[in-house]
Formats: sequence, C-alpha cells, structure tokens
Amino acid sequence: MVHQQHIATRLQLEKSSASRLLASLGLTAEGHAIADHIEEHLRERHAQILARLDDSERAALAIGISALARAMRETTAHADRETARHSRGQERSTFMR
Repeated sequence: MVHQQHIATRLQLEKSSASRLLASLGLTAEGHAIADHIEEHLRERHAQILARLDDSERAALAIGISALARAMRETTAHADRETARHSRGQERSTFMR
C-alpha cells in the first residue's frame, strides 16, 4: 500500500491530509495493489541508483534536492500571490463598470 506518511512527507502535508487524499482517489483493491507494486518498484530502483553514488555525491544530492524543493515552493507561492493580485484587479475593474 502507498504509505500515507511517505506521501505526506513528499507533498509536505499532514498525515491526515494525505489520508484524505488517498481516500478521495477511490482506488479499488486492484488499484491499491497496482499502486503498491509501483511504489515497491520505485523504491528498489531509487535504492539501486543511490547505491551508485558515493557519500559526497549523496550529500550534494540532498542539498540540491532541498534547494530545488525550496525554490519550487517559493515559485508556487509567488505565482499564487500574482494570481490573487490579478483576481483582485479583475474584481475591481468589474466593480468599477
């Protein structure tokens, strides 16, 4: 089964939010089995890839991924602010007509 804590961590959600997300997908038993299979395959593949890196490369990767995640969050937050600002501007122009 796709572990809720794993999803929560990856999506930066509370575990309860991840649980609601999974429940909302409405997967059948077969769907859950497929998701489990995919998760296991990805876990094994990632372990194989990471095993080929030395300690300094793994440390650099961790720093790079953390920086990328931060930049993505900042970009998303900026886009959200721009969208909200644009929406407020549209509301004002509609109101002024």
